[in-house]
Amino acid sequence: ERPNFTQRGPFAIGNGRMFTFIGLNDPVNSMHELVGPIYDNDPRFFGEVWHNLEIDGQIVDCDKEWVARPRGTALAITRGDVGDISLYTLDFAPIPHVEGPIPAIVRLFLVTGHDTQAVRVVQSTYRDIEEVEGSLAEVLDDERRLVFLPWEGDFTIGESSLAIDMSKGRAAMVLATGY
Repeated sequence: ERPNFTQRGPFAIGNGRMFTFIGLNDPVNSMHELVGPIYDNDPRFFGEVWHNLEIDGQIVDCDKEWVARPRGTALAITRGDVGDISLYTLDFAPIPHVEGPIPAIVRLFLVTGHDTQAVRVVQSTYRDIEEVEGSLAEVLDDERRLVFLPWEGDFTIGESSLAIDMSKGRAAMVLATGY
């Protein structure tokens, strides 16, 4: 039986300008308590963001999942298996050496074991997402928005959703905020 959130230890990802927990909720790749660059409570916290596999047009739940942090790093890695197909995510908060932290979390995707199936990764959130200047964003107020920026891969913006074509096996996105 799967442990619930009270029995799990989350992995924190952050850089002083943006912060989230990984591994606390289902699926384990969920980004929980996204916040930044302002660290005040409601309405400063963004909604939870997570990614599921869509195989041959059907969103599926993972049979097995795990989350880990490589020793001595500021990375979180998740893996979710559906049969022979695996979705890996790698998350980090960039800290450039010249300018200081930027308000962003980067998520890299890798899907393995999908030779003939049509596979996409579908992003979900509890809050409404809207299209803002050609990108998807969760808007908290006039000053605050969490923008989902495609970095690598073929992304499709739908109604309150974001789908990533995984035919090449990999993709990347940046979750960025500011005020």
